[in-house]
Amino acid sequence: MNILIVFASESGHTRKVTDELASRLDALDNIVVIKHALTVKSLQFEEADLILVGTPVHGYILFGQKPAFAIRQVIQSKLPENLMRKPVIGFATYLFFPAGALNSLKKAIEKRNGIFLKSFTKRRSQKEALVQEILNYLERNPIK
Repeated sequence: MNILIVFASESGHTRKVTDELASRLDALDNIVVIKHALTVKSLQFEEADLILVGTPVHGYILFGQKPAFAIRQVIQSKLPENLMRKPVIGFATYLFFPAGALNSLKKAIEKRNGIFLKSFTKRRSQKEALVQEILNYLERNPIK
């Protein structure tokens, strides 16, 4: 399976999750492409069988939580107009509280005919648990 992992990371936590996911998915005989949100191209979305989008959570409870700026840019300008029913999984690392940080991603994916399967969030100190949770989900729900 061709898997695209699009990510943004500022302090390195989301990047570490991305790298570990890519390594583990590659070991399962997948073709994995990692792209930073600022460098991903629309064509790379089209070539993927599964898309994972990773972001740190920005904001605080009083001001609202949201994905990183680079991920918001992807949502607004780089997602193809039609994701052709491609499955997408979102994941986020956070320090305090994730709230609905991935809701805007979910809405944008569904608006473009993508299938937002699930979102996963963990404290940035629980990176390995986040990776394992995503892998367990994929094992229980194989993408065809």
